[in-house]
Amino acid sequence: MANPGELAERLVGRPVSLVTDNGAPAPMRRLVILNPPVVEPRLGIRRSASLEARKIVPQLVRSGSQTIVFGQTRLQVELLLNYLDREIEADGRGLGVAHGGAVRAYRGGYLPLERRAIEAGLRSGAVRCVVATSALELGIDIGRLDSAVLVGYPGTIASLWQRLGRAGRRDGAALQLLITGGGPLDQFIAKHPEFLLEQSPERAFVDPDNLLI
Repeated sequence: MANPGELAERLVGRPVSLVTDNGAPAPMRRLVILNPPVVEPRLGIRRSASLEARKIVPQLVRSGSQTIVFGQTRLQVELLLNYLDREIEADGRGLGVAHGGAVRAYRGGYLPLERRAIEAGLRSGAVRCVVATSALELGIDIGRLDSAVLVGYPGTIASLWQRLGRAGRRDGAALQLLITGGGPLDQFIAKHPEFLLEQSPERAFVDPDNLLI
């Protein structure tokens, strides 16, 4: 966020000291922005970002890359899981749900035991691909994965980097892939990728005196 010190002071009502130095290891990351091709020139309609993910993600998993895929909604996550599971299972390597759940979904509404099992599978490497909503964006330890694929721009720079930051091991390069949708904001990002690198994350605001909070 752009104002961590200010936000902390508003929350606790006291001065705080902001620590800005980051001693964490920084693996090499490659950020790729993929804008799907136009399939209906008269109307300017592009191929669905979900269809692009359906082609790309199975290739990543088959190559040995442990991958997280972020969808925008619960419905999109479940559809992507169905698509990806069928594509990955089709090559006969036993990576699909039918062979132990190496491809899983993660979203709100799952029972705590289900979520903990998926998180443990990601840390151990048993789960090779997870399709998630923002429920897996931050605050949960799943280790560092090899690839992060975003199906559509999440709406804020802060969310974008949180999601992409799920990929990046200490001992190797990571792939960070944003597949843009057909909406105006996604298309702006596709045509002006420097916006993501030049702009700071959004400011966070909270009113501790609000009785509803």
